[in-house]
Amino acid sequence: MATFFYLYGRNLRRVSTLLWLFMCILPINAIAGKTDSDTIISDTLLFNEKIFFRHASSVVLPDFSGNSSRLDSIRSFLTDTCARDILNIKIIGSYSQEGKKAFNTKLAKARAEALAAYLADIKLPLAPSTSIVPPDLLCKKPRLQRYAELQVLWKKYPYIDKAEDIAIVRGKEEELPSEVEISQNKRPGATSQKDSVSVASPTEQEFGEEATVPVRRHSFADNLYVSTNMLYDAALTPNIGLGLRINDRLSVTADWMYARWNNRNRRRYWRIYGGDIEVRYRIGKTRQDSPLGGHHIGVYGSLACYDFQAGRSHRGVLSDKYNYAAGLSYTYTLPVSTHFNIDFSVGFGYLWGTYKRHTPIDDCDVWLSTHKLGWFGPTKAGVSLVWLLGKSVKNNRKGGER
Repeated sequence: MATFFYLYGRNLRRVSTLLWLFMCILPINAIAGKTDSDTIISDTLLFNEKIFFRHASSVVLPDFSGNSSRLDSIRSFLTDTCARDILNIKIIGSYSQEGKKAFNTKLAKARAEALAAYLADIKLPLAPSTSIVPPDLLCKKPRLQRYAELQVLWKKYPYIDKAEDIAIVRGKEEELPSEVEISQNKRPGATSQKDSVSVASPTEQEFGEEATVPVRRHSFADNLYVSTNMLYDAALTPNIGLGLRINDRLSVTADWMYARWNNRNRRRYWRIYGGDIEVRYRIGKTRQDSPLGGHHIGVYGSLACYDFQAGRSHRGVLSDKYNYAAGLSYTYTLPVSTHFNIDFSVGFGYLWGTYKRHTPIDDCDVWLSTHKLGWFGPTKAGVSLVWLLGKSVKNNRKGGER
């Protein structure tokens, strides 16, 4: 029994000595292994924003589909984020499913490069890389597939143990997120919705029926176009019109004509001058490939002075000052190229005024009678060639299969 207690007590002293040494060494190792960089835990986040384009276009339009607010968001993020926290910048172009693949591939690349060029005035810490992606087949809205998306990987340091211990160690590279994590808008290691990065996407209400949410207007010159009525030209009556696009639905046109052809010896006169002004409203679905294309209804008013006579054996007709007309019009605008449209128009209304009849006797035109003019029916017709001057009225023509 004495031997048992002797051995038990001796071993117990050895075990207690080892436990005491372990308890003393453990805190020292823990303190020695701690570094300043452990006081900061970084999150790798993804900022992305889409800029949308018109059909078959690679031109960045700030006032198209709410692009202005998105461009402001991009500028604010890039200017407010510390340059050393940005890890990668990528711009991805996409396209809708219409047309041939070869053309669409070039178009998507051009959209990505156009957004990169648009942001060139911002001093980026990294040169953006550009790439393309095919359209999302699950998206049933082609207008939502025509975009260039900016993706910026950046680091955020939200958790700090002690303010005096802040020390960001830049030598340690962090693992970049995979393509799956990027597509799901998640940072590396995110396992729940809470850990995901919230990225706003455009909604159907934001686009409206035709994806046209104007934020600010183009300049006056960007909305101008000129025209000539080819029916008047064929009748040896030179004319010119000037138009202004107010918005996607409303436009105003005004034109003037002038002809002074005469042969006094044979008493043949073809003299007329005057003009009209018309306000048009586009009805039905707007055409994304043509800012002015489609069906229009309008109201118009016109005035003219004239003197017509077909020879010595015919009586002439001479207006007494101006004759007037006003009514409703219908116009169909057909896009034929990037810079040209053809307008087919007809107007029905009321024509009024006074006119005189005269006849040639010897070398003079002798007045015969004065009449009042009042007539309801067609008062206007035209097949006009329209030259699109401004940037915001030009057509976007896209070839290929439909």
